[in-house]
Amino acid sequence: MNPSQLLLLLLTLIGLLPMNTFAEDLRPVTVALQTQHPGFSLRIERVVRKEGALLVLARVTTPQGEGLMFPMVISEIEDTVQVAADAEIPVRSFVVGRTWGWDDERVTALEAEAAFDALAEGGDALPLQRP
Repeated sequence: MNPSQLLLLLLTLIGLLPMNTFAEDLRPVTVALQTQHPGFSLRIERVVRKEGALLVLARVTTPQGEGLMFPMVISEIEDTVQVAADAEIPVRSFVVGRTWGWDDERVTALEAEAAFDALAEGGDALPLQRP
């Protein structure tokens, strides 16, 4: 540990610097897409930092239960998490569980989670914090 690092550590320990001085700032990561109706939900499951980008996996779930009816109107769903990453790092969003065929330029639809696993291999999984 060099002398300047030692000084920063000492100042932090005696309370003159905040504890998060050495941590990366949290930044929001949001995935949003259009659905066939407002009954669908979306949840971000993983964020992986790889090769200068954040790879985000979100899952679309369909409504469960008997007798559920929703108006067939195009709706917007989204989910947001916070991760420790630079605000300038680009985000690439991927979704699984989508049951309709139209494209949404904000996300890439994957057939299975295994496809995301292959893309994210060798990256660093980041802990998620929900706002």
